[in-house]
Amino acid sequence: MPADGTSTVTDGPAHPGEETLGGWLIIDVADRAAALELAKGLPAPETVEIRPILVSA
Repeated sequence: MPADGTSTVTDGPAHPGEETLGGWLIIDVADRAAALELAKGLPAPETVEIRPILVSA
């Protein structure tokens, strides 16, 4: 997050090339909007990428 406390939300992959993974969390929220609000409060130094988990029957 920038020093001024703002955040940027984009729709698409965070990195178009090779991905790196520093860790992951599974959260249970009502919808994408709730996931975005929760992600804004995480103490991540750089990028937080949100992806849905597909559940098959």
